[in-house]
Amino acid sequence: MQTFFQDFTRDDGTLICVEYGYGDLGAHVMFEDAWRKADEHMEDAPRIELSDDERDRFEAWIMEHRWHDDHMDDGE
Repeated sequence: MQTFFQDFTRDDGTLICVEYGYGDLGAHVMFEDAWRKADEHMEDAPRIELSDDERDRFEAWIMEHRWHDDHMDDGE
């Protein structure tokens, strides 16, 4: 699965980066990972768990704003 990255602000104001892809031929978002945005290298950034409400909000935003190439199933 090809993955993409998007920055969001959590409900508590924390800036995060979310790694995601698309399942069911682009029908829904599949979250891979999320971590706190920081000035350090991202591999050192703390991983975080998203609440169900945050997942729903971010998924809705991604589905509304996705680029055409983001959800094309090319067999990868």
